[in-house]
Amino acid sequence: MKTLATCLAILGLISGSPGISSAAGYGNAQDCAHGSRQGRHERFLYVATIAQSPSDPDFITVVGVDPRRHDFGQIVNRIDMPNVGDELHHFGYAFDQTRLIVPGLFSNRFHIFRINGNGKSMTLDAINEELVARSGYIIPHRVIATSRGNAVITMIGAATDNTRPGGVVEIDDLTGAFTTRFGPGPGRDPNDLGPKYMYDFDALDEANRGISTAFGPPGLCGTGIAPTCLGDEVAVWDLQQQEVIQVANLGTNSGALEVRFIDEPGVRRAFINTPGTHAVWLADDDGNDGWAASSSMAGVLPHRRTG
Repeated sequence: MKTLATCLAILGLISGSPGISSAAGYGNAQDCAHGSRQGRHERFLYVATIAQSPSDPDFITVVGVDPRRHDFGQIVNRIDMPNVGDELHHFGYAFDQTRLIVPGLFSNRFHIFRINGNGKSMTLDAINEELVARSGYIIPHRVIATSRGNAVITMIGAATDNTRPGGVVEIDDLTGAFTTRFGPGPGRDPNDLGPKYMYDFDALDEANRGISTAFGPPGLCGTGIAPTCLGDEVAVWDLQQQEVIQVANLGTNSGALEVRFIDEPGVRRAFINTPGTHAVWLADDDGNDGWAASSSMAGVLPHRRTG
């Protein structure tokens, strides 16, 4: 049976790349790869590694990936977590790429590591375990850096009997402490548009829109992923208002996971994969008349590619 941590996070550190810029304040942990467009090459990759024994901590493996160096393709270091049971998954940089923000998927801990020197080693600057008590959410997933000194974190579930709904929070990228919720809290009005589910999130700043994906409640999917545990909706957000303005149903138990906007100026499109139905969806606003053009979202998600 597959677990929530089937997909592991891999981040690259580019030599001589001091940080990421974003016009509206949102960065993407994967944006580090953009350095290759400028002729740069990653020096190291950081790989989330899950311990095979319940008595051992998870760790981050550091791998040399510059073919010009003697350590190319070799494990050059490992950074152990200070506790057991974290179940490392996605993690990401702080906005200036001087720190790594590492959540524990099942422990709900946040670790802030300072990246030393050329990136081969890291020092644990902070650990925070107050996320659940302060936010009401559980299972921290995607890490999205911002220029405001915070990081936006998708939370797959809530600290409720049925582990619903999912949501989004912000944490301090120096201490890992919860600062505020992004959007609604876990206590929702029945008429609230959403989101019911949460997994991934991506933003298109120029359009003031974001899309979040579904997966399923941790209470159903945490011990083993079966098609019947997966959700069926994705949500479109107004970023400035921090609220869901529309939802789209991609099919029963589609379980939308990753969402990524296409990184090209003026392009208002995103790809969404749905492993429950083995499809990739294309979300678009080619008419430039708003992602919320119709209540059925027929103009937002008209294309389905299978295979």
